[in-house]
Amino acid sequence: MINVRKNYINHQVDLCQYKSYSEDCLPKSMVLVRQNRNKLEDLFVNHDIPENLSFEDRVLLFICPAFRKLIELYYVHGGQKMIQMYSKKDIIKIDNIILMALKKLFG
Repeated sequence: MINVRKNYINHQVDLCQYKSYSEDCLPKSMVLVRQNRNKLEDLFVNHDIPENLSFEDRVLLFICPAFRKLIELYYVHGGQKMIQMYSKKDIIKIDNIILMALKKLFG
């Protein structure tokens, strides 16, 4: 069941590869993400993170697995983007939490 769902998600993502759940909602954390892209790519290998998600969404999923269902809904069923689901204040909090987790990860 999980492999079937993962394959379906990967297929659907191939069809809409320019879409992103998180888009530009996480500017502070994404600066650090872009600086450490290679390190993060290596970390993704050991986790169940679909390769065809946008890089930003893969990071979000890696750092905050609780977003998996929302990301899947977005990619597979055309669900809402992060910016449509959360207030600006909440997005700033999420960005800061992810930034702190990344800083801890990278030392």
